[in-house]
Amino acid sequence: MGDNFRKVYNQLNDEQREAVDNIYGPVLVIAGPGTGKTQLLSARVANILRITDASPNNILCLTFTENGAENMRERLASFIGASAAYEVEISTYHSFGNSLLAQGRDYLDEERVSIDELKQFEIIRDIKQNLPHDNLLAPEKNKVRDILIAIQDIKQEDISPEIFKQIALQNLKLIKKASDSLQIMDELAAVKQSSKGAGKVSAAIQKIEILSRLAQTLKTFDEPRIYAKTPTILEQIYANFSEQIAKLEADPKQSITHLTKGWKDKYFEKNHNNNFRFKDESASRKALDLAEFYATYEASLQNDGLQDFNDMILRAIRLLENNADFRFTMQEKYQYILLDEYQDTNGAQSRIVELLTSNEMIPDYEPNVLAVGDDDQAIMAFQGAQFSNMHDFMSFYNCPTKTINLTKNYRSHQTILDFAETIAEQIEGRLSRKIKDLNKKVIQANPNITDVSIWRKSFAHQSTEFYEVAGKIRALVESGVRPREIAVLAPRHAILEEMSKYLHHFNLPVEYEKSENILDEKPVKQVIEMLKLVQSIADDSTNQNVIWPKVLVFDFWQNGLIEIYQTVSKFNRWDDSAPNLTQILLESENQKLQDIAKFFIELSQKINQETFETIVDLVIGSTETETGFKSPLREFYSQKSDEDFYNLATYLTILREKSKNNITGETAITVTEFLRMINIYQESGIKIVSKTAFSTDQNAVQVMTAFGAKGLEFKHTFLISVDDSAWGTGKGNSQVISLPKNMERIKDPNQQDTKKRLFFVAITRAKTNLYLTSSDKTFDGRTKSPLKLLAENRADQIAENMPVGFNKIIVDESETPSLGILQINWSDNLDIPKLKNEQLFADKLQHFSHSASTLTSFYDAKYGGPNKFFENHILRFPQEVSGSAQFGTLMHQVFDFWQKQINRGETVRLETILREVETKVSRLRLSPQQKQNELARALAAFTNFYNQRATIFECKAASEVKIGKILLDGEVLISGGIDRIEIDENAKTIEIVDFKTGNITEKENFKNKPKLHKYQMQLYFYKILLENSPEFKNYKVKTGRLEFIEGDEKYRTPIVKSIEFNSETQQRIKDLLFALDNKIKNFTIDSIQPSKTGQGVSVADLIAFEDEVLGEQ
Repeated sequence: MGDNFRKVYNQLNDEQREAVDNIYGPVLVIAGPGTGKTQLLSARVANILRITDASPNNILCLTFTENGAENMRERLASFIGASAAYEVEISTYHSFGNSLLAQGRDYLDEERVSIDELKQFEIIRDIKQNLPHDNLLAPEKNKVRDILIAIQDIKQEDISPEIFKQIALQNLKLIKKASDSLQIMDELAAVKQSSKGAGKVSAAIQKIEILSRLAQTLKTFDEPRIYAKTPTILEQIYANFSEQIAKLEADPKQSITHLTKGWKDKYFEKNHNNNFRFKDESASRKALDLAEFYATYEASLQNDGLQDFNDMILRAIRLLENNADFRFTMQEKYQYILLDEYQDTNGAQSRIVELLTSNEMIPDYEPNVLAVGDDDQAIMAFQGAQFSNMHDFMSFYNCPTKTINLTKNYRSHQTILDFAETIAEQIEGRLSRKIKDLNKKVIQANPNITDVSIWRKSFAHQSTEFYEVAGKIRALVESGVRPREIAVLAPRHAILEEMSKYLHHFNLPVEYEKSENILDEKPVKQVIEMLKLVQSIADDSTNQNVIWPKVLVFDFWQNGLIEIYQTVSKFNRWDDSAPNLTQILLESENQKLQDIAKFFIELSQKINQETFETIVDLVIGSTETETGFKSPLREFYSQKSDEDFYNLATYLTILREKSKNNITGETAITVTEFLRMINIYQESGIKIVSKTAFSTDQNAVQVMTAFGAKGLEFKHTFLISVDDSAWGTGKGNSQVISLPKNMERIKDPNQQDTKKRLFFVAITRAKTNLYLTSSDKTFDGRTKSPLKLLAENRADQIAENMPVGFNKIIVDESETPSLGILQINWSDNLDIPKLKNEQLFADKLQHFSHSASTLTSFYDAKYGGPNKFFENHILRFPQEVSGSAQFGTLMHQVFDFWQKQINRGETVRLETILREVETKVSRLRLSPQQKQNELARALAAFTNFYNQRATIFECKAASEVKIGKILLDGEVLISGGIDRIEIDENAKTIEIVDFKTGNITEKENFKNKPKLHKYQMQLYFYKILLENSPEFKNYKVKTGRLEFIEGDEKYRTPIVKSIEFNSETQQRIKDLLFALDNKIKNFTIDSIQPSKTGQGVSVADLIAFEDEVLGEQ
């Protein structure tokens, strides 16, 4: 590490070194764009390890995205080595919240089930339906989605329902106390108006005096804040008045409109009696009803054992607040904390940091914490981010916070930086306005950047704009510019999706990650329509007559349109006694149509007996019906392309996960429930999002939103659709559930500032060449307004806020795009080029993390080996979760409950275990009969195990041990969970315990039973995992055992299979792991297939296949 660190350290500038060297106490680094913060963070971690006794796992780095965490880890690996880099805890805030909950499981009274936005929507919809008519949230205009967003915003600030209620009540109380003082404003009417000269000045002075008296009077009614970060309503009004006065004092020539309009009209209005009143009175009453609604929502989550996305952090906060021992343990563990992109933290995330870095037992405690951020790049306000947390960080602690300002930019030409500064100066809430002597002007520090070009061009039509941009990029590539050095940026995906079509038209390689709603995807629509048809036939609904034509034309049936038309036209929709389409199809002379009709009738007859998963498997063709019919859907997409089959698998996996998360109850999920869920998605407008990253080449043009481009840089940067509706400061999507102005910080209080910051971020991605294009009309002919941020004078064709010499607007006068251009825009056939296998799976395979199940799945020839591995772990094609699999999950949950009770010092009786078994079985998604069978099975198994094996719980043990990603020998990523480890602290040894369901006999052993051979491989994997983990690397894992809780089928006794680990077998397992990793990364997963598969496979066959794989290496 030394030489590499010293080399990089010597390249740092003075301010960067200051941040790297000052590892003790709180430090705030204000890092402008391109100032090398990522290098700084990595160098600081390396320096901490270099000069202190801290271990890598004593360092915590928090950032906002998984990509950001991965980039930081890769940079850090160059300093301290890849393995050590994986020991440093680099995490997103939400992942870290989950980590804290996992580490503090013994302090939690209950575990919660996570829900997504759809389940939140359902809960809130049900609450709203039961509101009394006089509740201010009851009217139809208050949409369920808006209430949901409002509650999310409040929770992100870590404001409880009670605190929110108290703020609203205080607002109403202060408004009532101060209302009479508003009569002062009546004096404004008596002020003699004048348009010029001394009269105008006199009138202005009188108005200022009247409003000043009002502000001072309001101040006398004020009270202390309820919540530290939220001012009272009167404090807010007075503070804003002081701001307006300060502006007048700074520039006496400006109009007093800021006071008479900007302040007076912002906070006060006249009622029907022509008397002044506070505008926020009605908003405060609505906030009071929202507080009650919020409390009901939280109670609903609590009662049902649920948690939403924000609770992952909020429950971690409560865990730290309420358990001092645990908080001190975490503070001792995380001795050095680094916070990236701190300007994007919300109130809850900031509170996590505060709890980890504050110690009330030590008055002058100085936490070793560094926060890095740039308020000019605070673009995540829509997610509740508060850039003001950067300013608040400076007063968090009872010791001085060192502030370091990075202004030396190594990315861009000074002309581009000056242009960006012109935009940043328009940001009203800029940090430099709050911190005295803070100069945020960024200066070019790279002398090798000498050339610069900024190109501003306006087109008549959006089609022309996109065509010309694509042509310009084509010309750049043909001139020798590497495509990866070119980026196309826009604020929204909708713009980029259209732009991508033009890039493909010019045969340009493209890399683009978009978020798509899978409900809009063709195969998903097909599956849903088929399920609707099954349901309608089962219900004997006339809706089947509407659905049949849609289903019959699906491409995978390969039906002839004429045959479909001839058959469907026989249906008489005006005659209620006429046969329905299902009957007509059954009597069709076309055998294929008959077979399809019989297929759906057969499914409709199973709909009340089979689970949703079973019906879906039949619908897509994973399995065939009892009559031997197999849907061609799956086979069709598998033959169409690898990408189509991969997408189908991904979509179905997401749908199954969504159904499991959103459909509650005590029986198996049914088709009826699934379709009900889909209807709620469509009602709510909530998308089922799948992030699809595709690249048609490793060296491709980068197409992304400005949000996604943050932290990146490009030689040629194109900003497209540079108009006021896309990038501008026009009115945004303001919150329908409006809050009083003193609560506005809960929701982005200045959306215009956020849009300015986004444009600033986009500009500063450019190294030397920046292209800004716009068009006067959209695709559908609507007129667009120029971007106000650029202060464009269309008469002179000058953008006044762009750098001199580059501010001329080049105008393309073409009014109507050519037919060829329009065809590109209107074509439905411009599909993304099909990807090669390596491109399709590249990211997933290169960052593949192995678990015990992935290892054994590949080498398990009995159940398919490499082919099954590829389907289950790469494609992740969904499979029905069997009753046995659910029983296995139940078993682990009960054993975990048992161990947690023991760790708390409680006596665990058999009745307690059996009650827990009954509770867990009741939550299984099985049919009533299956549930009854599994309950009997579980009660018998746990009764026998308790009577014969309860003594194993007398020793110290940890259950459900989760080990995060570890880089084994600097090459192979591994991770996993272990059922139980029994720890001997004196000997520093561990025994691994793996609980198993299913039967085994005493005679069967690791050499003669394929199942045990696989389980032995799992135990060795766990040993390797533990001994390379930061937490357990100082322990020796000597033994392992399998606890078969059902054991011998004949005698119903638990059976134990133990092994003593040896180095020779461990090396073999490690070699098998590395061989698999090599095959994955080189995409040769199927290069060798086992010679024998299925039930007849022996241990010798398994070993032979393993040897063959090892021999290939």
